[in-house]
Amino acid sequence: MANYRYFVSLVLFFLPLCLSLKAQDCFDYYRKSCISPDSKFVYSLNKSSVSFKFKSGEQRIVTLPIFSGKDYRITICADNVFDNVIQFRLIKDDGELLYDNSTNDYSFHVEFSCVKSQDLSIELNAPKPSAGTADTIYYEGCIGILIEDMVSIKTGF
Repeated sequence: MANYRYFVSLVLFFLPLCLSLKAQDCFDYYRKSCISPDSKFVYSLNKSSVSFKFKSGEQRIVTLPIFSGKDYRITICADNVFDNVIQFRLIKDDGELLYDNSTNDYSFHVEFSCVKSQDLSIELNAPKPSAGTADTIYYEGCIGILIEDMVSIKTGF
């Protein structure tokens, strides 16, 4: 009986650990899978970069503080189950839409300069599976948001 209790205690201890490891498989996805486009400029990794598990039909909003005098590059990467169709939008804190990649052939890259410090929202949407039978499968996979920044280069006279 003592061995049984010991075994149950071990299972109860390791089960949550195993489940949390499964949730962690997307933790560094942006580091491994997001590839920055070639550039003559040198960007640095922004600490707001993030990865997470995502499901088709789901929406996620990530807040990004941006600062005056900096240039930003955002790269989205996603598992193949999403067929390279992830909508992402950049929205100012006052609700103004700044960018929507659905009007740009679902591009996974955007670069911009910041002239006023503020918070942006990065809104991500994955398409729902085609409507069909009652047993429609929702796909699940990793999504990464690689955010890079650099001090704006002054141009002009």
